[in-house]
Amino acid sequence: MHYIQVKKYSPLAKGESTKKKIRTWTSIHDIGNFYCGSRLTQEEYLHIEDQYVKAVNLYLDFKGIDSLEIRVPDKIDEELFVKYTQKYPKCYWKDIVDCYYAISNHTFIQRNFIEYAIRLSLREDIYSQMRRDNLFLSNVIMIYIWI
Repeated sequence: MHYIQVKKYSPLAKGESTKKKIRTWTSIHDIGNFYCGSRLTQEEYLHIEDQYVKAVNLYLDFKGIDSLEIRVPDKIDEELFVKYTQKYPKCYWKDIVDCYYAISNHTFIQRNFIEYAIRLSLREDIYSQMRRDNLFLSNVIMIYIWI
């Protein structure tokens, strides 16, 4: 089975055994914290998240994929999800909230819905695998995006 993964950092270069540790944000829950002297905003978070979504969409376009089967073994508790939608209102527009409630295990999702499922996965609101025939998109959706 083939799979793709979107990573925030470049892989180790030939001969490297470790990377220099950089204090950086890794989650939507880091919004409001300071990194490299500036506060992570919802807008900055969304800008980077958009890059992940764009990378996946480019791959799906390349492969001509218009739907995927999503497997959702777990979601965060609804009460906690509502709390996040209130805490990060710029990040949770109606279509994403609707996706959270509509999506379930072994659902086939159309192309316009895939973006929302990816965003929910990146935000750790759902834990998912997306599949299509021999293609597998993991929760850590190997396309590199360097920021």
